Amino acid sequence: MRTVKAINYDSFGGADVLRVGERDLGELRPKDVRIKVAYSALNRADLLQVAGKYPNQKAPLPLGLEAAGEIESVGENVQGLKVGDRVMALLNGGGYAEMQRKELRSQRLSCLAYQLLHWVGTTQEGAKVLIHGAGSGVGTSAIQLAKLNKNSIYATAGAESKLEKATELGAIKTLNYKENDFGEEWKAEKIDVILDCVGGDYWRKNMKVLGMDGIIVLYGLMGGVNVDGPLLAMILGKRAQIRGTTLMSRSEEYKTKLVSEFWNKNKSHFVDGSMSPVIDSIYDMTDVAEAHKYMATNKSNGKILLKMNL
Repeated sequence: MRTVKAINYDSFGGADVLRVGERDLGELRPKDVRIKVAYSALNRADLLQVAGKYPNQKAPLPLGLEAAGEIESVGENVQGLKVGDRVMALLNGGGYAEMQRKELRSQRLSCLAYQLLHWVGTTQEGAKVLIHGAGSGVGTSAIQLAKLNKNSIYATAGAESKLEKATELGAIKTLNYKENDFGEEWKAEKIDVILDCVGGDYWRKNMKVLGMDGIIVLYGLMGGVNVDGPLLAMILGKRAQIRGTTLMSRSEEYKTKLVSEFWNKNKSHFVDGSMSPVIDSIYDMTDVAEAHKYMATNKSNGKILLKMNL
């Protein structure tokens, strides 16, 4: 069995449990491609997995939900791709490694923001959208997608530089949650869809700004898991919906359809520059612990990349 260098962890904890080790690559099946990884990237799910707090997690999991690089080899039934092609992949894990084996289904782009906005949030053209964590990789992508959808975009973040970037990308109103209460400032706005990565005590503020028949898409719990107060009464009063979602645990069929739709509808926007990824910083893979610690500070404004150097 072929092995490759990878970032591993044997026990739950903080970033310091991460180390360089080896991982079995697995046999190349007929529909597989092997990707020589050039870059991976951090996601909040990575930090949760290292801490042992990802939903339904029982043991350490291979880290890295996305990767970009070149195809190193292809299975006998693969069509349309060849050795040397540059690709990006949406993964169930394993992107923190020098080589990744991937069944030929969902190569192209990771597209959580598209899923949240359109598939889960079913956001209508022209609707009012509130995006929390506006400075994150998901947040900066969601703002651009919402702008393309002709939405009125409201954004929260904890630093002025992040709010300035949100405005540059298309937000019409921004708020620093460390200095102001969006529940009070925007309670008359009647927001249609809220993308919430915080959870915890944000529920009360979210319900204040949400309009009738509004939707809250919950995709993270940075603020905690506990809720205290009359949430159910407020849901009934506004006929609101709270839709919880994760992407990693979705089926390959789901991800394949998601990536295909995302790329078909947005390829032209990447070509003409109306949409582009926002990169905060690039760390060597051997400095992954420092990258995790940096993400935990919430200071990043855009995506944190990991450059392969194992």
